[in-house]
Amino acid sequence: MNQGKRKHPGSKVRIRIIKRRVWKGVIRVDENDYADQRLREYEGCQVDVGFDPKRPEYVWIRLDDGRGLMASRVVKRNLDIKGGNYAA
Repeated sequence: MNQGKRKHPGSKVRIRIIKRRVWKGVIRVDENDYADQRLREYEGCQVDVGFDPKRPEYVWIRLDDGRGLMASRVVKRNLDIKGGNYAA
């Protein structure tokens, strides 16, 4: 999907679509981290991410197989790089 802005039907929300790579079940968008356990199986894959910059509490993710999911923003980060753990 091309990068750009899309207007959600019936709404004034401007959704941006970008490409991001999954790292340890986490995607980073505009210095915010979004985590979901289901993303761990897509480690290293590039996915389409849709988000509204005015509502940064979650993003929409479209996987290559056509499935979609929503990930929540990680508010408090605790990253253990050696152990591979990422907890909110």
